[in-house]
Amino acid sequence: ELAEETGWVSDRILHAGTVFPNPAIQDNHFHVFVALDPKPAVDQHLDQNEIIDAYLMPADEVRSRIGEGELRHALMVTALYLADRLVASIKA
Repeated sequence: ELAEETGWVSDRILHAGTVFPNPAIQDNHFHVFVALDPKPAVDQHLDQNEIIDAYLMPADEVRSRIGEGELRHALMVTALYLADRLVASIKA
């Protein structure tokens, strides 16, 4: 999925956590994975109805834009939190 949707690959993909987006009315799960040391490798290979624009943004800029209220999607904010936590535990 990483290569298909972004064109990037990684030899180290770690599970950062799982959350329940809306447990009051749904039973789905949202899994967060972190690709360490990713490298651009291939063109995107999207399904017929997929539209995904992949681009790089420094993590500090993402955090800043979240703090400014510019990026507000709850699952994206959760994913960044879980990714930050995982990376911090690896560095410790």
